[in-house]
This record gives sequence, C-alpha cells and structure tokens, in this order.
Amino acid sequence: MSVDYSALALYATVRASILVERLVGQDFFSKLSISDREDSIAMAILLARSLKPKRLLELAASSVLPANLPCDGFLKLYSATDKKTRSISRLLLAETKNMPAPTHKIVRHIVCSGGKRLRARLVIASAMLLGYQGKDAITLGAAIEAIHCASLLHDDVVDGSKMRRGLPVAHNLWGAQASVLVGDFLFARAFSLMCQQKNLDILALLSQTAISLTRGEIRQLYSAHALDMSEKECIKIIKDKTGALFRAATMSGAMLATKNMNTHKALAEFGEQFGIGFQLVDDMLDYVSESKTIGKCRGDDLRDGKITYPLALCIARVNNNERKRVTKLFGNRACGIEEVEEVVALMHKYNCLNDCYAAAVVALKQGASAIDGVGETQIQDILKNACLASVERLS
Repeated sequence: MSVDYSALALYATVRASILVERLVGQDFFSKLSISDREDSIAMAILLARSLKPKRLLELAASSVLPANLPCDGFLKLYSATDKKTRSISRLLLAETKNMPAPTHKIVRHIVCSGGKRLRARLVIASAMLLGYQGKDAITLGAAIEAIHCASLLHDDVVDGSKMRRGLPVAHNLWGAQASVLVGDFLFARAFSLMCQQKNLDILALLSQTAISLTRGEIRQLYSAHALDMSEKECIKIIKDKTGALFRAATMSGAMLATKNMNTHKALAEFGEQFGIGFQLVDDMLDYVSESKTIGKCRGDDLRDGKITYPLALCIARVNNNERKRVTKLFGNRACGIEEVEEVVALMHKYNCLNDCYAAAVVALKQGASAIDGVGETQIQDILKNACLASVERLS
C-alpha cells in the first residue's frame, strides 16, 4: 500500500500535543524537542514515519482522531504545501510566552487542535501557482490563520458552542473573557505579521477582510432566532465570513507574485466561490454527519438558533404544522438527536439538503473555472481539485 505520509499524517494522526500523549504514550512524547511539541504538524509526521501503513490507517479510523481521511484533492494540496506550513504554529505562538497567562495555552489550544490550515495553504499554493516561492507566503499564511483562529474564538463565545474539532472550546476551559481577549491578541498578531510584508495593498485587503468578518458575525448575531431569514441573506453572511477570508487567502498569495490586476481578480473569485461552496457543505454536514466526524455536536446550528442555508430552505417550504414544530425545536439547547432527526427528515422531504449540495457545486465549479489558464498547470490542477473536492469531504 502506497501512503503519502506527510499529507496523511497531517490530517489523520495528531490534532494536538495532548492527543499525541494519549495516543502513543508519554515515552514517545518526552523524546520530542520542545519545538516539535509545539508544532502538531511536525509531531504528526514524526509519528507517521514510526508507524506501518496499516497501523496508520487504523489510527485514522479510531474514535480519538478524525474518522475519515480527506479525498485525494485535499491530500494533494496538503502534500504540495506541507513543508511551508510546518512553521505556522511556531509563528503564531512566538509572542505568547511574553503575554499573561493563560494566553499561550489558549493560543496553543486553538492553533494546534488539528485544523486543516486550509486558508494558509491557499495563500501558499496561490503564490506557488504564479511562481512565487519566497518566505513571505509563509508569514502571510500565518497572518491569515491568525485571523481565522481569532474569529473562531470569538464565534464560539457568541454562539455558546461546546465543542470544536472534537475538543472542548476555549471559553469552557478558560472563560469567555479570556477567550475574547486572546482572540483580540490573535487579530493584533495577524496585523503584526502583515506589516512584515511592507505591502500596503495586502494590508488594505486584509484590513477590509477583518471588517467583512465582523460585519458577517454581526449580521448573524442579529438574525439569530429569526426563522424568516432568506437563503439570499444566508449567502450574504457566508460571503462576509468564509468567502471573504478564502478570497483574502488566494488573492493575497497572488499579490505576492504579480501586480497583474486581472490575475488578482481571478484568484479573488476563485477564493470567494471556494469559500462559499466550502461553507455550504459545512452547513449541510451540521445536520447529516456524525459528531465525532465533524468535531462538534450534530445539530448545533439548530440548538443555537442559527439559520443556515439548508434550514432557510426548509423553513420556506414546510407546511404550517411542520413550521410550528421546527419553531419549537429552533434555539432549544435541550434538543436531542431524535429532534434533530425530525428536522433532517423534513429537509429530505423538501429536498433542502440536495439543493444545498447543488448550490455548493455551482459555487465550487464557478471558483474552479475562474483560474482556467492562470499560472503553472500542476498547481492550478491541485487548487481546482481541492476546490471541487469540497463536496466530497465529511468533516
């Protein structure tokens, strides 16, 4: 069996240093250097190389780790960008030890808990697409990842979430106030990293992206528990949040490599549509995937009173009695899996999940076509395949 160790390990073996400890024992963990302990990617690769392929696949399917391997499209993106993403955790953690406790622990918790680093990878791959191989892509990828992690810390507090990536959220471990302040620190860290680029156009792009993220979160906050939200309004929120950050990742990577405005626009369109499609799949997975696969409680969007695209479609299509039932369950944190299944059954009845899937496919195809004829063919194929593969992912 042929295994791409770096890509497979990156996704499937270690989500954080604490999981390494549980998985392979203190003896293995104690032999790692301090820098490797702080870099979950490096630990994952070390672990993968010490295991036989069969055992590696067994671990990937275990309950402790993500239950499903990514599809080939994502693995190729991981493999192509792996070397340049290994130092991102270290860049984000670099300033935390001089900050008051528990800053370092919270940053480490959110940064090293097994995220895909997808946005950072898109920065790096977009720059590679246009021939740029310099270190600024790594710094910029770290800045994008810092913005993403900051938004996750803030979102989890606002949403009252309990789990993320299969682990307790930071505010349940260290409190909401500390989580919000560390989120603020990560935003500041992002802008510190951006300033190292000495590129005002990139700084302006990422500043506008931070505004878009905040606007999207405010829109979502003030539409919470509002069952009359349309699918168009859902797409606006997705564009402001996921779409904006994906767009910033791909466009900023292009801006490192070229001043050609048409190329910038092509990569911006690619990133935005990739982000929209990615989030639509995410919204669908909240209702149909197992909790251990998606790393959070299934049906959380329903319990949190959060209208997402599939639920907006469902509300618009159900009859009066069904709407009353959904209204009763919507925003009810005591809602169990059986009640979630009731809503899922209605989504199936009215073809909401299929239509959400179809909308994701349209966005992803539009994104992939935006970079036709742009840049180096092999990297272009990797980016397109990762984009189109989003509909196949299970977490």
